[in-house]
Amino acid sequence: MGSDEDTTDGGTGKGSAEQVAAIFHKSKKVIRTPTKDKEKSQEDKMDKILRMLGNLNNEMKEMREEQKEYRQEVRELRKENEKIKRENMELKQKIEEVEKKMDRMEKEKRRNNIIVQGIEMKTQDQNAIKEKLTSFLERALQIKIDIINAKKIKEGMCLVELRNETDKGTVMKNKAKLKEIKEPRVYINDDMSKIEREIQKKIRIRAKEERAEGSRVKIGFQKLMVNEEEWKWDIERQRFEKDPGPGKLQKN
Repeated sequence: MGSDEDTTDGGTGKGSAEQVAAIFHKSKKVIRTPTKDKEKSQEDKMDKILRMLGNLNNEMKEMREEQKEYRQEVRELRKENEKIKRENMELKQKIEEVEKKMDRMEKEKRRNNIIVQGIEMKTQDQNAIKEKLTSFLERALQIKIDIINAKKIKEGMCLVELRNETDKGTVMKNKAKLKEIKEPRVYINDDMSKIEREIQKKIRIRAKEERAEGSRVKIGFQKLMVNEEEWKWDIERQRFEKDPGPGKLQKN
């Protein structure tokens, strides 16, 4: 009995204590290992998130730099565009100034000229044309005018250069007598510059439209009379402007 008790006590004494300690130590390992793995996993996840945030931050910095460069390029393009606009405007103004200067020179050159339409000329000889036109003006308008030069432009149309504005004024004042000539009809007009011809074309178009509406229309030089109201072509505004006062036009 005593021997069995000793053995039992020894088993439950020293041997049992060591077994319990081993079991407890093992139990601690089993319990604590998952916690450490979980912590490590969380740390790995955190590191991964931090790396992602770092990469995202770098990408955002790059994007901000790219946006900065893009905005700078846009500003430079706008400046270049404004510069081109100014240059185009300046060039347009210079062209307009040159055209106006050329038109003034052309007007000066044509100031004493007239265009005669309706007289048949079978020759290109300028002396013969000059003699025929001088005779025609004396007979039809009862005026004696010194023609400096005359040439055929096309069939039935001649360019006539008079000595001065006084002689031209005399012709234009008496050209109403041309109405008495039935056949063929003869017309005398100013020798107009390119701009003046374009204006007269606009006036004729406007006159045609007004007549279609039943208005009474008379055409003048760079103006027309519509139902006793005078309209002029404004070169600067490129449109017809009503004259505030009444006027009389010499029919052209």
